[in-house]
Amino acid sequence: FLDMFPDRKHDINEHVDPGEFGVESSESRYVCVFVFIVSMMSELQGIWSLGRLLCFLPSTAESWIHYEVPAWAPKSHIKQVHEYTELDFVKLAVAGMDVKWKVFNFIFVLIPKVLIWAGMLLAGTIFLMETQGIDNIVVNSTALGFVLCIDELFFELLTSDTCKKILQRIEAFPLFDLQHEENMEDDAVLVRHVENTMACSWFASVRAWSSMFPINLVLASGLWIGVMVYYYGTRCQLTEDGIWVSRSMYLPKGVGLTLFQAMLPTLFRPEMEDEPYWTMPDRQEK
Repeated sequence: FLDMFPDRKHDINEHVDPGEFGVESSESRYVCVFVFIVSMMSELQGIWSLGRLLCFLPSTAESWIHYEVPAWAPKSHIKQVHEYTELDFVKLAVAGMDVKWKVFNFIFVLIPKVLIWAGMLLAGTIFLMETQGIDNIVVNSTALGFVLCIDELFFELLTSDTCKKILQRIEAFPLFDLQHEENMEDDAVLVRHVENTMACSWFASVRAWSSMFPINLVLASGLWIGVMVYYYGTRCQLTEDGIWVSRSMYLPKGVGLTLFQAMLPTLFRPEMEDEPYWTMPDRQEK
């Protein structure tokens, strides 16, 4: 534009953002990044649930499989009425886990899931923010969504039918025992609820009130703001005229990457060349 309209140099410098190729929309990029973060919230919830499960499970080894026959009728009568088989009396439920297995799952399952999720969040954000063209951004957003489903795809195609059947029948671990409340009268349950609410701490009150707000939306918005600040703080620099432009870019000294450098480039950066291969040209020189 400066070469084509040198007489309008002031207007071009004021209104044209060189980082968006003239006609591209930065707002569309922000929306695509936000949608990408929302798509990752289900994985974050799964990580949080796994962490809570490891914390609340009893630290004693217990059997996860039981053979239970209802006591309200003979087993032969139950089979005849409900068309049950012996497998229907086998109950699978999450139970206590030994401390060494908790440590094993924490180190080799929970921590890798957190690191992979964080690395995917940062890599996906950088990938979308640096994709040229809004149409390519939309396509790449869909591609990133497919990457998030790779583990489910592997499970569906590579897991045996027996394992799938077991996981479908396994019962969740109850975090609370409500048997006492189930046997109480309705008025007594309401009175107890009011008493517990009035006697709880301010932190519990905040948690109770926060349950009425869309926590996932607030968390997704906070993550979105965080990754935007991270991207502009690490990849861009602010010019004197108030425009964000790319920092000088350097080539790596080698073409090979270690596993940690490939998965977590933010924490394990490869060694770079001393001289940049690209720097933002000074617009004033034109």
